[in-house]
Amino acid sequence: MLFCDRPENVDALIGLPNLRRLLAEWLHHRNSLGRIPGRAQFPPEALRYILGNLFLMEIEGEGEAARYRYRIFGSNFIDGRGYDLTGRYLDEHPDEHAALHARHAYRIMQHKPYAMLGRRTILDTYGLPLQLEVLVLPLADEQGRIRYFLGGQYHSRIPVDQANQRRGEASYACAPAAILLEECASDPDLRRLLMDWENWRGDRHMPSRNDFRPETLGYLLGRLMLLDLEPGEPPRLRFRLVGSDIVQNRGFDLTGRLLEEHPDPAFAKTAPAIYAQVLATRQPLWVSLNLASEIGLPYRLEALILPLSSDGETIDKVLSAQVSYSP
Repeated sequence: MLFCDRPENVDALIGLPNLRRLLAEWLHHRNSLGRIPGRAQFPPEALRYILGNLFLMEIEGEGEAARYRYRIFGSNFIDGRGYDLTGRYLDEHPDEHAALHARHAYRIMQHKPYAMLGRRTILDTYGLPLQLEVLVLPLADEQGRIRYFLGGQYHSRIPVDQANQRRGEASYACAPAAILLEECASDPDLRRLLMDWENWRGDRHMPSRNDFRPETLGYLLGRLMLLDLEPGEPPRLRFRLVGSDIVQNRGFDLTGRLLEEHPDPAFAKTAPAIYAQVLATRQPLWVSLNLASEIGLPYRLEALILPLSSDGETIDKVLSAQVSYSP
């Protein structure tokens, strides 16, 4: 998961107390100063509780030519990884996957006072799974321009049985469109839809339902679903449109029904949690599943779930598309 948004919105998703404390201190300084805090508000003596798990990144250069250099790289990182990145650039990071995700978030944060929360599963030197959680906050220079990124990062052990479930037949990724295009989505029609979604949104967090017309989506029209988000606690999703190909393949029409009313008990149980990731992060989600037909023939299902918003900020609809093929 990679979530980049206003710091107030990130708070509810943080799992670790030291990262929550770091964000609370950042918000306190911002509210006291009336602007983004700078390095002076975070002296080392005030960060003893997190210092070994802290990093500080400095922006060098402008625009697309900007590079990000580590000015602080916590001692716990050095001990745990066996290398020190102090003074080195992000594009020199040994973990190219981590650098790709971080670079994308930094490009956004460089121009907006956003915070970034990342969470993913990694393997230690013995091949055992760890849960990694990282929080990154912008800091300003004397002119008020975003010049640094202050971050804290921790990892915790995942029980092996849970890790085995994650390595099962299902794959999920909820991330910015650029990362899904590079890392996950393989079907050409879904890739095209993801690029269309990215173009529709422009400078907004999400596009709206009015940004697209059915005639522009002829390449996926029979395989699309549109769901309305109904307010409530928790909010519920109702199928507003279900493509003809999906109805024909499944043998039932979900139009007008709630997500949890799906006749497949397994889907009805797992789908709300999948869609909840989209609602929480406001990012596209890619899904890949190995399934079996009614006569036992295996097939692969790949799907995209895309958030939509009338005002560009608050989700009110979800667009979903799916394709299937033999493995």
